[in-house]
Amino acid sequence: MLAACLGCVALASWQLYRSFYDGGEISRDRYHAVVAYAMGHQVAREFAGRQGKVCLIFPPESASSADALDTLFETFARVLRPFPGLEVKEATLRVKAKLARNGQVPAAAFEEAFAEVPNAVAFISFAGIPRDSETLSVFSKREPPAVFIYDATGGTNWSNALKQRRLRAVVVPRPDVKPPGKGAIAGPPEAIFKEHFLMVTYESLAQ
Repeated sequence: MLAACLGCVALASWQLYRSFYDGGEISRDRYHAVVAYAMGHQVAREFAGRQGKVCLIFPPESASSADALDTLFETFARVLRPFPGLEVKEATLRVKAKLARNGQVPAAAFEEAFAEVPNAVAFISFAGIPRDSETLSVFSKREPPAVFIYDATGGTNWSNALKQRRLRAVVVPRPDVKPPGKGAIAGPPEAIFKEHFLMVTYESLAQ
């Protein structure tokens, strides 16, 4: 079973590699989508062979383009396509765009998003996480879901929750690398992710 699951991950990787790499360049939306690609593989490795709902939490469309959000969802969902037991759902934060862009989304907005898919085995937030995130009710469940965070602002609201092992992984932009401009960038998704982003876990934080 494990070998079969790993084979599915490898097949999904190749298919997504082709979808990213054919044409040689990656658009600005796909720059962010490499995070969805990496997060999808992280979830696939941890939950292959299991059943349950995986919920993606997005910022409001007023804070990002609909095309960008669709690209994030579609990229993540395609990674998990070989795993029929994992159902991908989505929830959108109900906040003003300014709060979302500045990483200042209140905890209440996240509580509402978590409540939309109460039995999810994993949540992946593409909108960061609020301050004092370790106090969110989702972490007090008897069997809390796995929570993964992408903080595009490069903030540290997630720090205490990660140190307490409440978060599985956090992705942030590399502080020493400027994000691409309006033009496209070239390269396979793994290389782009490695160049532009860091995935932080409890283990890497402790090193």
